[in-house]
Amino acid sequence: MAELAESKIKSILTSTTPVTNVVANRIYGSLPTDPQFPFLVFTRTDTGSYNTLQEAHAFQRAEITISIWADDFPTVFDLANKVLSALNGYRDSTCQGIFLVRQVTIQTDLEPLKAGVNQIWNVYA
Repeated sequence: MAELAESKIKSILTSTTPVTNVVANRIYGSLPTDPQFPFLVFTRTDTGSYNTLQEAHAFQRAEITISIWADDFPTVFDLANKVLSALNGYRDSTCQGIFLVRQVTIQTDLEPLKAGVNQIWNVYA
């Protein structure tokens, strides 16, 4: 399930023209050592079953964090909106749905990172 969620996220983002117009092929599964801005990093941060009080469901949930980094906040927020448009509510035959849980702005003095946003997503498959 986790590998499916990660590959699904990467597949959607790399095939979304508004996203790739900004980041080109700079969509990573881990933080690059010498990044060129802007770029995206996606990481699985949690995996679990989706259950209710009434029943256990057949699908699993993966939590994916997408970190969006750029030289400035206007670029970060523009790119975050493009990622949101590409992913939120997405579903197909292998994916029950992808939904934004929360978005957090990041300010850091750690070089080379500058302006960023973390988006937390739930992927159900």
